[in-house]
Amino acid sequence: KKDHRLMVYNDRFGLYPFYYYAAGDAGFVFASEAKALASVMRLEPDYAGIAEYLSLDYCLEERTFFKGVKYILPGAKIVVKRDNTVEVSTYWSFPSGSKSTRKKTKKEYTQELYKLYEKAVTLRKAGNSIIGLTGGFDSRLILGILGNCSDIKLSTYNFGTPGSGDVVGASALAKEYGTDHHYVRFDDLDFCKAARSIVYSSDGQCPFERFYVWQSAVQKSAVSEGVEVSGIGGDAVSGQKSNFT
Repeated sequence: KKDHRLMVYNDRFGLYPFYYYAAGDAGFVFASEAKALASVMRLEPDYAGIAEYLSLDYCLEERTFFKGVKYILPGAKIVVKRDNTVEVSTYWSFPSGSKSTRKKTKKEYTQELYKLYEKAVTLRKAGNSIIGLTGGFDSRLILGILGNCSDIKLSTYNFGTPGSGDVVGASALAKEYGTDHHYVRFDDLDFCKAARSIVYSSDGQCPFERFYVWQSAVQKSAVSEGVEVSGIGGDAVSGQKSNFT
């Protein structure tokens, strides 16, 4: 109160979201959800942030979907002054391990990540490679890498509600890369019989996703000597926001 300053600290893991906008004469506004700011200001789309999200499933650094709306990063501190200017600093970061380690640029990190990812995928490719194509981040990346390999035959499959984003996206990607694509339908499937067999083989546990594992095995058996590349575990290979952080 004495200095007319607001100091905000985020925890080291960034467990709780904090979005803010320095509106100059209009003041400083913040919320735990970016859309909530729409009640006090006009939100304009940030197309760079949207493009990053469509590519990586999250926005890079402090960027969000909306122009001027920022996200406080893990281990960060922001100081809002009387004139609503904001100073951002980091009060904690991961130890570098060595003082002589050169900090890489964002471009270098991106190139390094791509090479590691490409190596992880190509190590598992086969003459007949199968991709369980959902239209999501992991399968898009795997298809993008294997789609440039001339020495393999690509088969893709997906299942879901007709007209859903996954089905439409997967079909469009398969057409773009010219894969042998199959849409698995459940019209004549006996769900009770399928669930029963899963329960018997899994000591009474039948999580929802296990049914799709079973169904994908049925689809894979239709491809002679096929190896499913996308079954290597998407999160472990590509990572999500928490892994990158």
